[in-house]
Amino acid sequence: MSSSHLPATTDSLLQAAEAKSPSEAISILYQVLENPSSSSEALRIKEQAITNLSDLLKQEGRASELQNLLVKLRPFFSLIPKAKTAKIVRVILDAVAKIPGLIKEVRRLDDKLLLVEIDLLESKLHFSLRNLPKAKAALTAARTAANAIYVPPAQQGTIDLQSGILHAEEKDYKTGYSYFYEAFEAFNALDDSQAIYSLKYMLLCKIMVNQADDVAGIISSPKVGLQYQGPELDAMKAVADAHSKRSLGLFETALKNFKTQLDEDPIVHRHLSSLYDTLMEQNLCKLIEPFSRVEIAHIAELIELPVHHVEKKLSQMILDKKFAGTLDQGAGCLVIFDDPKTDEIYPATLETISNMGKVVDSLYNQLTVRAFVVAFVLCILFTFIVMKLNLTTGIIPSLNVSAGLLGFFFVKIWTSVLEKCGLLKQPFTRQENTVIQTCVVAASGIAFSGGFGSYLFGMSEVVARQSTEANDALNVKDPTLAWMIGFLFVVSFLGLFSVVPLRKIMIVDFKLTYPSGTATAHLINSFHTPQGAKLAKKQVRTLGKFFSFSFLWGFFQWFFTAGDDCGFISFPTFGLKAYRNKFYFDFSATYVGVGMICPYLINVSLLVGAILSWGVMWPLIQGRKGSWYSADYRSDSLHGLQGYKVFIAIAMILGDGLYNFVKVLGGTLFGLYNQIRDKNANHVLPVGNQSSPPAPELSYDDQRRTQLFLKDQIPTSFAIVGYITVAVVSTIILPRIFHPLKWYYIVVIYILAPTLAFCNAYGCGLTDWSLASTYGKLAIFVIGAWAGAHNGGVLAGLAACGVMMNIVSTASDLTQDFKTGYMTLASPRSMFVSQIIGTAMGCVISPCVFWLFYKAFHDFGVPGSQYPAPFALVYRNMAILGVEGFSALPKRCLMLCYVFFGVAIAINFVRDVVGPRRAKFIPIPMAMAIPFYLGGYFTIDMCLGSLILFMWSKIDKVKADALGPAVASGLICGDGIWSMPSAILALAGIKPPICMKFLSRSANSRVDTFLGS
Repeated sequence: MSSSHLPATTDSLLQAAEAKSPSEAISILYQVLENPSSSSEALRIKEQAITNLSDLLKQEGRASELQNLLVKLRPFFSLIPKAKTAKIVRVILDAVAKIPGLIKEVRRLDDKLLLVEIDLLESKLHFSLRNLPKAKAALTAARTAANAIYVPPAQQGTIDLQSGILHAEEKDYKTGYSYFYEAFEAFNALDDSQAIYSLKYMLLCKIMVNQADDVAGIISSPKVGLQYQGPELDAMKAVADAHSKRSLGLFETALKNFKTQLDEDPIVHRHLSSLYDTLMEQNLCKLIEPFSRVEIAHIAELIELPVHHVEKKLSQMILDKKFAGTLDQGAGCLVIFDDPKTDEIYPATLETISNMGKVVDSLYNQLTVRAFVVAFVLCILFTFIVMKLNLTTGIIPSLNVSAGLLGFFFVKIWTSVLEKCGLLKQPFTRQENTVIQTCVVAASGIAFSGGFGSYLFGMSEVVARQSTEANDALNVKDPTLAWMIGFLFVVSFLGLFSVVPLRKIMIVDFKLTYPSGTATAHLINSFHTPQGAKLAKKQVRTLGKFFSFSFLWGFFQWFFTAGDDCGFISFPTFGLKAYRNKFYFDFSATYVGVGMICPYLINVSLLVGAILSWGVMWPLIQGRKGSWYSADYRSDSLHGLQGYKVFIAIAMILGDGLYNFVKVLGGTLFGLYNQIRDKNANHVLPVGNQSSPPAPELSYDDQRRTQLFLKDQIPTSFAIVGYITVAVVSTIILPRIFHPLKWYYIVVIYILAPTLAFCNAYGCGLTDWSLASTYGKLAIFVIGAWAGAHNGGVLAGLAACGVMMNIVSTASDLTQDFKTGYMTLASPRSMFVSQIIGTAMGCVISPCVFWLFYKAFHDFGVPGSQYPAPFALVYRNMAILGVEGFSALPKRCLMLCYVFFGVAIAINFVRDVVGPRRAKFIPIPMAMAIPFYLGGYFTIDMCLGSLILFMWSKIDKVKADALGPAVASGLICGDGIWSMPSAILALAGIKPPICMKFLSRSANSRVDTFLGS
């Protein structure tokens, strides 16, 4: 560069612009910058010359000269304001970044480690220039490159340190603390000098989130603080002490004594300045609160600060509207005004409009057209599967997981095609996936709760001819498409409205697990987790492994199930005697996974209930055969042992459910009483959109989930009005469809239904078992006995069963989906809307599919046919028993029901009295009652799942906590998704080739003798 200089004028800039070559222009601009003049016009010309010079050096690719330019310009920077200096430095750095080929060359060489260093350096430079968006973008690029290679611990620590600095800058101190801790761990292991700064920033984050009391504990801990004692930690301890005591004097003393450690550290200085201002404002507000007029000098004396400093801060606070007042500088006084009363209508109106807009945007992003198109296709597919199983075996597995998986893959294919065509406007989200799953499960659930293989078809003449009693015209109603659709529309929506006010109780306050809903949520989250997260990658990989294992295991088991009681599901693990009493391990991956998700107490309670019932009670009652009930009854007759099993289980479930319902209702009414009496916002109601009672500190993820779950509220008044409206409409319509079902029967059902819906949803949250059919059977007996045989009691009982089953079934389905939505951050309103749309789809699709089966097969519903609908005859026989009243039950059955109802209430009362610490050793009655009716086989599977998780936690608790849900979800998902191909194989008439059956030695000898003859 020439030693001579040119005048800093516009003509010199024109001369450079008209130069014949870039090199000549660069030389002219350098000479302009050498001009010693410092007038305002000369400085302005030099700023323009620097910009032009940076552009030319960028075009020429002279990166080193750009770097040297910053050094040469240091004397010039001392002549201009800092803001202009920052602007010029930013221009030069951007020019360096835009030099073609630099980053591209690094990428071409595939030197990822160098690329990480470049991106990290760029992030630090942008942060120094206060350009946070670019600093974050550069850091993200560095993390992305680092995830693809092995990064040395020191480099990883530097990345974490920069991440913490950026999060702290955005006031996200909790996340910043986590990153600083990771950086400290890395540097501490390497004995790196940066460890002390990471520790220092950790302490800063603790102070900024009002946890200054934790600072002393961290500093004094042998692992963290003792080896780094020195002025850096002493400075932070002094600041923490000042913050704890709210003392500005101590704060200023700390800043003065540790100026090097605090003021000269730009990161600490920036945050402490903000903290000092906040402390000062709080102290000033507290001091001026008793006064309406006070001398500024008096305030300065009280706060122990200079008068001019206090006066300046008070004027700033008045301008910032921290309080209403004015400074009378002539008298040296502060005049404080009363807070003006503002009209709240205008801001409230604006807030309402804003909230409505947010709700619409939220629902629009989640309730998309493509989601409902895919859901409609899957609804038809799943309805056929459920209907087929309903009309053959009557055993319906959970389809939540299958719906979530298929919804993901269908929409993913859709969005991939649109993306390749350049037409994709909105990416596929986990919330959209959850909406599809909710809609499909709601629709396919109608195929079960609609009773097409049980109570509804049990009304028909085909089934009535198979019974010997009550088959007159008053107790028979053949299915037609019109009345089936109408019936489902007037009864299927009541359950949705009945549990809406209590959704927060079960999801947020009770923290019920809803294992299938949780597993589905983990599955959906795993598919939509960013690939850059290390833990998410491990979880997805783990889930995939166990999903594949579970799916292949289900496929392998299918080959050995050619007949009744065949296959691994009938393996007599503990002997044939135990097998006959429902004690065996059935190799179900689903229930092992459910056991890993459910709390230990739930699984132990299930096992205790199974032992008490099938190990003690039923063998004893069976020994009274011929005395307590007739020996001529079949094993499935409700006049015999089956009656004890069903009704004692119902008594315990009702006792437990009603106790919890009354407890919640009592707490609600008590809170309402206190709120009205005291008008105190601290008295809260644990329902609807009110705040929860104080709870233990939640993790960040749970706090975020709870915040979003409670944000889009469904008003309690809307649920109550909706329930009453639908109940009134159905009370008018149902007697016109079923003449024996009187309007007052329906009113009684609708009064009791919310309680039973809560019981079912609560039990489903504990054990994943929906006992909708059990509550339906209860309605059969009550309404059937009330109506009587001569007044169409059989038809009235079956219709009442349908009303009750639809209410309690849809209630548990909705709460299960609320849990999935809670885990996937989906809006409760979108869950509710998708559940309503899915239910409406099911009310049309299910009757149409049933009508197709009904018309296509001439022997439909006949025993031994392709579609015998076995449970239709069972339900009709229950209704026939119901019209005879409870007196037809076996001897002492009602007495035992009363006893176990009281025992359930007593156990719950004891659990509440002894407190949480001792209650964890007392079994839960709701869980104990489930195996009373179903048997103990699934409790063995669930306890095995608990044992696996317990042993894993003992060996490696961190890994078990991180990957346990993924393992459980994989087991449930794989077995769940296998149900779809197995159903398709059944639809296609493809049967397993082998029957693996287990016989006793004597039975086996007789079979061998028979085959040999």
